[in-house]
Amino acid sequence: MMNNNEILYPVKRVGNIPGVEVGYQFYSRCEMVVVGMHSHWLNGIDCMFLHNKKKHNSYKFPVAVCIVLSGMYEDDVDNAEDIVYTGQGGHNLSGDKRQIADQKLKFGNLALTNCVEQLVPVRVVRGHESSSSYSGKVYTYDGLYKVVNYWPEKGISGFIVYKFRLRRLEGQSTLTTNQVNYICSSFI
Repeated sequence: MMNNNEILYPVKRVGNIPGVEVGYQFYSRCEMVVVGMHSHWLNGIDCMFLHNKKKHNSYKFPVAVCIVLSGMYEDDVDNAEDIVYTGQGGHNLSGDKRQIADQKLKFGNLALTNCVEQLVPVRVVRGHESSSSYSGKVYTYDGLYKVVNYWPEKGISGFIVYKFRLRRLEGQSTLTTNQVNYICSSFI
């Protein structure tokens, strides 16, 4: 679809996607890609890089435009309007959510730090397991959040992770998802 230019909003943008309101649900990551909400099938952080400079020349790149919070990192803390989001990298891709290496301040992590410095809001999408979805998950758009600050720290598994505190911007529609509770059976 990307190669055939069949994406509704193919140019990455900061802020809301026209026609996508708070509470809108996607039944797969593919649906988010088609609309232009989040352009990655797997990554949690969607960014604009230097090649986006033609359309967005006022930013220092990279800059994040959207994150998907779906329980992939053991160090995430989601309290609805206030999130401590674990950056990308260093986790076990087999699905047990454990960190197996230190994270680096590059790619999506660097993009989120640039959001702090430039006051760029990011779209937040929360993923929940759902038997009613053909993909096994439902992704809900929960609005724009400000990346307030960031810091590196030793995570639960003993590796350095980058933490990003995000706060929901005021004046948006009420959240339809209050909090994401993720339970990993290997930690119980």
